Amino acid sequence: MNSVLPNMRLICLPSESLGEDWYTKMLKIDESLPEWGMDLAEEKGYLLYDRAPGSILHGEGICQIGRSVIGPKRAPAAPFLLKDLVSAPVFRIDLKSSTWPKVFEESFEAWQQLHRSGKTVSPGFTICIRRQLKPELQLGIQAIFHESVLVRE
Repeated sequence: MNSVLPNMRLICLPSESLGEDWYTKMLKIDESLPEWGMDLAEEKGYLLYDRAPGSILHGEGICQIGRSVIGPKRAPAAPFLLKDLVSAPVFRIDLKSSTWPKVFEESFEAWQQLHRSGKTVSPGFTICIRRQLKPELQLGIQAIFHESVLVRE
């Protein structure tokens, strides 16, 4: 375990392009929050993938683009989705790439390295995008892999 992902409530939209449309989807979520009485909990955005990075590299899988929110628990109308994430042990890997194919390639390399080092991670993963102002606007991109917990009887 590298760290713990905190409890979060996300408002999500499905991506039509495995996350490449993250910016426009996040803007759409941000614009809709006031009508639900919600606000952003943080400036980060989350891209939740249902498969491992290798599958995403091959164009397989589903991506939900989410923003962490605070406010009343109200289910928004479709296509928006309210998703509650519970605190979980995760491995966080800072990525240096800035183009989508390279982000997925670097995520896949990190996923393979975790497996080679004996770590067990869930197949799905998350990309976290955060804005940084140092001395100019930059994007910080991080791959988050959930640690698999094996239950033994």
